[in-house]
Amino acid sequence: MQILTGVSDTFNKDVNRRRYLDITTLSLSKVTGRRSFSLTKAGWQNVIALIDVSHTDSDLNTIVINRNNIIFAITSTVDQLIQQLQNTFPFDYVTSIKHGIGPELDLEDPPPYVAGDFWISPYPGKEPGEQNWLVWAPWDMTWAYKGNQAFLRTADSVTLLWPASRELIDQQMRAMYYLTQYNDRLAKALTTSHKERAKTRWVKLDMPAIPEIQTNVRHRYVDEVLFQLSGHYPSQADFNRFVTRLETDTDERLNDDSEP
Repeated sequence: MQILTGVSDTFNKDVNRRRYLDITTLSLSKVTGRRSFSLTKAGWQNVIALIDVSHTDSDLNTIVINRNNIIFAITSTVDQLIQQLQNTFPFDYVTSIKHGIGPELDLEDPPPYVAGDFWISPYPGKEPGEQNWLVWAPWDMTWAYKGNQAFLRTADSVTLLWPASRELIDQQMRAMYYLTQYNDRLAKALTTSHKERAKTRWVKLDMPAIPEIQTNVRHRYVDEVLFQLSGHYPSQADFNRFVTRLETDTDERLNDDSEP
């Protein structure tokens, strides 16, 4: 039995009956949890999803689904949270990813955000103009598909039903892997120039200009930036195994009356 923290008893019972949480049914009226959100790396890595509920009259704008079935609402908008990623990770989303690296890699707009082992990708929200975000942990994610819906299973949380087709999930997954490859190139460029640090504390990169990366290199040194860029993301072999597992897990199509 899955016990959700931070939602009404009625909603909790409904989720337990269905055995999954349909994110399109999650609204502020069903969320009782209110708390601040820690914008640390650990805080971000506890998150499974950010649900955009900004098109309401409430001062609460985002529902956060954390691991271990903890759900709460916060005043910050999803856009504000994504823009604040630069305070924890190397890249500024809008300047570097959305208007820089994303177009260079020919990624669909809006692109995901990737820094080391932290991956987060956007999906259309319930209302026009809303954008939900999903934090990825490929080594702990199993997908099953039913039409234009996707069931996400993780080890320590209730199954989530996303209004997203397999094509969209695959598109986002590949975009995130392309971003990890880009980060790897950037990390190698930093490593090549690593010896210059002792003399100049400045590194010139033969890469597209990313001002905040250069600022990080100047003030926080190369080692920390390298760790954040390429710390522990899956290798090509891990990625291929993940894709194979996706295909294996979804060979058997779900029937209309099936539960994930």
